[in-house]
Amino acid sequence: MRPDIREGVKQFMHDDLKPNFAAIVRQYGADYRTVKQAFTELNQDAQCKGSAKKHRPSLLDNYRHVIKAKLEDNCSAMAIFKFIQKKGFTGKYSIVRDYCRTIKQNRIHKATIRVEHTAGLSAQVELERRANTLQSRRCCLSL
Repeated sequence: MRPDIREGVKQFMHDDLKPNFAAIVRQYGADYRTVKQAFTELNQDAQCKGSAKKHRPSLLDNYRHVIKAKLEDNCSAMAIFKFIQKKGFTGKYSIVRDYCRTIKQNRIHKATIRVEHTAGLSAQVELERRANTLQSRRCCLSL
C-alpha cells in the first residue's frame, strides 16, 4: 500500500467525511480498488482501537505462586499439574505446560564456561604404569 494514498484517505477521514474515491484516484494516479482498500483498512484500524479487550480471570491465577515455587525446585510441568490438581485445580494440563514454558524461557540460565587446554599441557597419566615401562626399557637398553 502506497503511503501517499493512505495519507490522502486519512485527511478525508480526519474531517469525518467519506473520501471521494474518484478525486483521490485522479490525484494520485492509482486504481479505485486500491484507494477503497486503504479506506477500509484505516476504518477497521480505527474501530479496533476503540474497543478494549475484556480481561477475564485465568484458572491459573490462584496457583501462579505455587507453580513458580515448584519451578524453582526444577519440577516438571506434569508433576506441577498433578500437585495443583490435588489442591483443587480444575484446568487442563496444557494450560500449566504453556505457563511453565513461558516462565522457563524468561528465566536466566547460567552460562557454561568451557576450559580448553592445549594438547600437550593437560593429559591423564598413570604414573605406576609409566614407571614400569621405563624400567623395562632400561633393562632392555642395558643388555
